[in-house]
Amino acid sequence: MSNHPPNVLVIGRGEYVTGLLRDGSVSRDKGHGVVTLVLADLRKRGLIGTRIGLCGTTGGGWTVVREHLARNIGRFKRLSADFETFPADTSEGNTEAYLAAMDHYVPGDIVAIYTSDSTHFTIASEAIRRGMHVIIAKPAFYQLSQHIQLAEAAKKGNILACVENHKRHDPVYADFKAKVDNLGDFSYFSAYMSQPDCQAKHYHSINGQATDVSLYLNSHHIDYHTWLMGGQAIPIRVTAHGSTGVLEKSYGIQTQDTITIVAQWQNKKNGVIGCGSYTASWIARPSDVFTQQRWFYLGSNGEASADQAHRGYSIIVDERLKSPNPHYLNVAPSQADEFTGQAGYGYQIFEHFVKAVHSIRQGLSVAEDYVDTLPTLGSTMEVTAILDAGRQSLLRNGAPFRIHYGNDNPTTIEAE
Repeated sequence: MSNHPPNVLVIGRGEYVTGLLRDGSVSRDKGHGVVTLVLADLRKRGLIGTRIGLCGTTGGGWTVVREHLARNIGRFKRLSADFETFPADTSEGNTEAYLAAMDHYVPGDIVAIYTSDSTHFTIASEAIRRGMHVIIAKPAFYQLSQHIQLAEAAKKGNILACVENHKRHDPVYADFKAKVDNLGDFSYFSAYMSQPDCQAKHYHSINGQATDVSLYLNSHHIDYHTWLMGGQAIPIRVTAHGSTGVLEKSYGIQTQDTITIVAQWQNKKNGVIGCGSYTASWIARPSDVFTQQRWFYLGSNGEASADQAHRGYSIIVDERLKSPNPHYLNVAPSQADEFTGQAGYGYQIFEHFVKAVHSIRQGLSVAEDYVDTLPTLGSTMEVTAILDAGRQSLLRNGAPFRIHYGNDNPTTIEAE
């Protein structure tokens, strides 16, 4: 047990962590970074330890990263841009640099994983083996079998292992979660999320053919839908379909432009079937928002919908209309040059996670206490089951896949 807050090691130094793309340019959407900015403020508040590490696969480029963080974080009073970096600046490429970086941290510390999707399982496995608490970027894993294996390992070791599903902390999303039971049996849910093709180029420069837009974007609303259901309805059958041609013609990227996953859900209490449709695209045209995102829910007693891209708030700058989302992460300094983004849902997911880790370290709680309140590996298996089945369906031209269960959790997926 420890009364000291955990130190944090971040594996990955890309767009969501630092605000920088692979070529060193600043992201159009997340130029301020998210992870480093949030962690700097959590450190100032004493919710994490003084040591924050960043780990990449090469020492090249750390000077650019440090300069960017000094500008970006240093503009806020009392926020420090002091980060440890691994490997050393003189090091050449090493895909296992995270192993040496973890040697500088101890059991009970936190490992945040923001690397290419295909590496999540290997890195998270090592962190859990070392007794470190883990938060993983979406999608957690490609395969349900990997998810189950690490959920069991985390449970055995009293390790808090979560997926960074920040949508749950959006005030609109959270408000509907509290009211969804009033709408009766689940009947239909649809979600749409899209970003411009620059994201396809960026993600394929990192992941190659190992990723697709469904894993990247549909993972947000699939998690939200499963969270809404809370076990009252479960996904049982999945098909997926994709549109192609635009990215291949424009950039030579052989991947689906748009993917729709359709899942049949079964209401547990009466066996009634509902349907979920999740569409993701990265060929959106330039508009007033970088990310289009909305959902619709239909129950036997009523319905609800949300346009998460537009909050009734617009700004015209240089003759261009913009529709900001002030609920995600406010990065504008206050009049006193203080950081004031603590209420944003991009911040809240980290705050809730680190507070839970600190409680576990103090012996005041155990990891299993958070299954119902945080997106733990133990409570998000259905998300990976749907994504895994959807990817397998795409590879088989829309063939249906069945999700099998044991002890109320998905166990396997199987082609019909």
